[in-house]
Amino acid sequence: MSLAEAVEPATSHHHRNIALPPLGTPLPHLGGTFWALMRAKPGSGQPDYALIVPHGPEFERQCAWGGYGENEPGAACMWDGLANTQALIDSKHPHPAAAFCAELNESAHPDVPKLYLPSLRELKALFASGCDAFSEDGWYWSSTQYSRSYAFYQTFSNGYTDFIGKNWEGGRARAVRRSSLESLTP
Repeated sequence: MSLAEAVEPATSHHHRNIALPPLGTPLPHLGGTFWALMRAKPGSGQPDYALIVPHGPEFERQCAWGGYGENEPGAACMWDGLANTQALIDSKHPHPAAAFCAELNESAHPDVPKLYLPSLRELKALFASGCDAFSEDGWYWSSTQYSRSYAFYQTFSNGYTDFIGKNWEGGRARAVRRSSLESLTP
């Protein structure tokens, strides 16, 4: 047994023999630019994935997170923005940030992965990767709820993370996609 085999956790997802493009590579077949690698939430059984960020002002909107005073337990995951966004869309309460991202899917090509509001962990990875699709002049909602009245946000000027009232309309929603690692090369 090699040292690598001896130290590999049995539960990790390995992607052997996949040539990844450099971060910042435009991938038209996926509808955006490859900006981050994400580990799946431990124990979720989901595979690791890539974050794809579409470029253009149509993928961003200033709005409230929504649902102030309402608990959305399905949107409390730090890891999974796609699941959080779906929980917010399925909620009986309005969530403008998640709704904006989901509505963009109505005009998207059916072969392109769905757009969603990224989780806090996904936003942190995009900042750490140097993603240039986010303005340094404002801050961005995550799909991750902090409490019944607050949700997390991320800045891209210095990487600051905090939470603020869900009803504040000064935050921005920015849609992203996820892709399998195997799909990064056409």
